[in-house]
Amino acid sequence: MNARELQTAIKEDLEALFSSTVLKAPPEPTGNRPGYQLDGPEQDPPEETPGTAKISVFEQELPIRDANTTDDPYPYIIAKLDTGGIDAPTDPHKVNVILLIGVYDNDRRNQGHKTVLEIIERIQTHYEKNPTLSGGAFQFTDPFKWVLQDEPSWPYFYGACNLAFNLYAQRTEGSIYT
Repeated sequence: MNARELQTAIKEDLEALFSSTVLKAPPEPTGNRPGYQLDGPEQDPPEETPGTAKISVFEQELPIRDANTTDDPYPYIIAKLDTGGIDAPTDPHKVNVILLIGVYDNDRRNQGHKTVLEIIERIQTHYEKNPTLSGGAFQFTDPFKWVLQDEPSWPYFYGACNLAFNLYAQRTEGSIYT
């Protein structure tokens, strides 16, 4: 087993974990709404009714968007491979994974960070209760750390959590005599 297979296993696991979770999504774009104020004082965006969407899970990055793309990726989780390695010949291969979380919440109370925290807490609880993936090939281990965004970005909210997994690592080729 390797880090690429771990990333795919995490993606599939998170898709199953959040399969019934529906969150707010940005409203569908309309042709008569400018993306920003062209002249005059800045104004708050008009109140719009958000859509809803299930959480999408991506590997490593968000998909590339072009001018013709109207799909918005929110809400999402990105399973990003961070670092990995083996410290000693008898140690397991340890891979650090960062889960980047993005949600949309246009509520004027500006509390979207609570949705991000709920997602982080569900992930933490899930891996504490179910620490293995792919039939035991990947084992969740310490540490579990999380962070929220530092700067305001209403109506978009972000957070991340760092997870570590041990991978089975075969050390030597088998001999025909053993």
